[in-house]
Amino acid sequence: MRHRSRYRARSLWAGRIRTLMLAIVTVFACGLARAANETGGWVITQTATGLSYDTRTGIAKRKASAQKGLISVSTVGAFTQSQFWEQGAFRPTITLDDVKLVDGFELEDVSRLRSIRLDRSGSHVYLRSQKGPKTTVDLVHDGKVVSQWPRGTRASIVSFDADALILSVQDKKSLDYVFSRIPRADDGRLIASDRAEIGRVEGCALLSAKSLDAGIALQVFCDVARGSDVFLLPKGEHDPVPIADSDTDEVLAFGLDRSIQGNIPVLAISGSRDARHAFHAISGVLLTGLGEPGAIASDGAGYQSWSQSYRSEALSMLYEKAGHDAFAALARRAMRGTLSATNAHLGVGGTHNPRCGWASRIYSEDHQTPVSLMINQAVIIGSLVRACRKLGNACSTDLRRRIDRMAVCAVRAQEKNFDAASGLYRIPYGINFRYDGVWAPWNWQMSWAFVVHHAAQVADKPGWDRRAESLVDQFFKSWEFEEGGALWRYWPPAYFAGWTEEDRVSASRPAKRADASPNYEDVAHAGISLRALAQMQLSEEKGSAVRKRLDTLLQSGFMLPMFIDGAGASSPRWFPAAGWDAFATEDLRDRFASLLPSAVSGDRLLAYANLYRPEEQFDLDLALLSCEGSACEQVKTWRFESVDDYLRTSPLFSIVRAD
Repeated sequence: MRHRSRYRARSLWAGRIRTLMLAIVTVFACGLARAANETGGWVITQTATGLSYDTRTGIAKRKASAQKGLISVSTVGAFTQSQFWEQGAFRPTITLDDVKLVDGFELEDVSRLRSIRLDRSGSHVYLRSQKGPKTTVDLVHDGKVVSQWPRGTRASIVSFDADALILSVQDKKSLDYVFSRIPRADDGRLIASDRAEIGRVEGCALLSAKSLDAGIALQVFCDVARGSDVFLLPKGEHDPVPIADSDTDEVLAFGLDRSIQGNIPVLAISGSRDARHAFHAISGVLLTGLGEPGAIASDGAGYQSWSQSYRSEALSMLYEKAGHDAFAALARRAMRGTLSATNAHLGVGGTHNPRCGWASRIYSEDHQTPVSLMINQAVIIGSLVRACRKLGNACSTDLRRRIDRMAVCAVRAQEKNFDAASGLYRIPYGINFRYDGVWAPWNWQMSWAFVVHHAAQVADKPGWDRRAESLVDQFFKSWEFEEGGALWRYWPPAYFAGWTEEDRVSASRPAKRADASPNYEDVAHAGISLRALAQMQLSEEKGSAVRKRLDTLLQSGFMLPMFIDGAGASSPRWFPAAGWDAFATEDLRDRFASLLPSAVSGDRLLAYANLYRPEEQFDLDLALLSCEGSACEQVKTWRFESVDDYLRTSPLFSIVRAD
């Protein structure tokens, strides 16, 4: 999988001619546009899917469907499948010809669904997963589980028709992606016992796959120097072959140009580093989750805290840097959606669920009881605060006041959980959570310190400000330093010291042995702490120690170890993103110039947006290729010399004034 593709690169444009007068006119025009845009609305349309969204009405449209919260609409034969968020749901509702397959409010089943496929008879399959140590990933066909894998297994359905289902499953030991075919019986049942391997991808991360007559088109990430590449797993063969694998990013581009029939359409992406940061950030937020349908979701399954919060902040950051009001309009709608999904609005109550909070259910031990954990509140409120700051005057006075009131209310609600003896917050004793009563992890404490700091300014509470500073100081005192940079652990020292039943620390964990050599923090949770710390006072010494740790981690390539000291199993999921980006090194900036695995996840999108520097050179080249075998021919090319140019004439989407 290391061959070069053989397509010929043609000249994209002849030269670059810009006079001083043109530059002045452009700047003046952009300034006028920004001022005018703040009062208008926009219609954003995805080229490939045809999905459009009106920022004024909040209505998304595709085919004959038009509604708020719409995610997607697909038609197979005579059947139409729709996915959409409903106000206060914890997951999307999925319908088949207006009959619910999945109810977004069904509390008896708090699972997450993905890779939903229909055949022409209306039979359907999907993958289902849940949080928790004893859960599984299930393959469900017409309501029945036909296969299971251990929790955390990366699986995806590639195709589903009358003859068979094709899926990919990552082997947890080798990390290879194994493609299998499961045949169907005459009555349509999947015969899981006859599953047969038809190919595999080795040493790469699988980004996407699409079944074709010729085989399976694969978008993979194998090399940090090349980014995303396109391969083909030919029908009847076991090993993928390269289609487009140059030093630029190549991505599958189905639907972008419908004149390409029979061949594989590929979009090649190249240009300056910051232009590519902007491309991946902008394309990411506009081509996935357009219109922020999940902004009206509850946090029952953690969507507000671990997805929407990052998206809202990324949108506001793109407005701050790119200046187009469409991003501000999307961010405002997202933020108001989040504020409409609080416990007060959704009728969630109880001792540990304040009105100014967002309760989750997947974190409670029974997956039913709502619990408003401090970390979820911190991440959501912190994101709202930072997003409003980045919007500046585009964040209305009313919206700003609502966010400020929420922050102050939340801090007051957590007062009973502050342990003066340790100077740390504790998880409420007796709460329906497996770590009740213990000292909150460092990522909780740091994220909350930011909220406390902000609330102190709003409410004029110097004592709160001192507490936030104390929390940060305690965190820093737990750090260790070595040649590879700073190290810290997930829990404060008091947790690792252990306790007995007589101490009455926790109802769910009555006793715990002391742990003399616990693991260091994992990369993902470290990013949560750093995301908050980046907004606080941080000495150059400590900032340098974080950057050194970051560069040390990046030496592992894109398959990073789980823990920040280099221990643990390696996986692309541990690649540093949001939080780490605030301490970006040149190495991290180089890596994010490519389309990374999980590029459209919330924390990756926020990192792309944060890393984009509008003051740097912007040169972006796109080439649409039509590929057959290992030969590709250029069909169209585009060159953009400013972010305004890209937003105005992008081939991936359009942004136009609403009527």
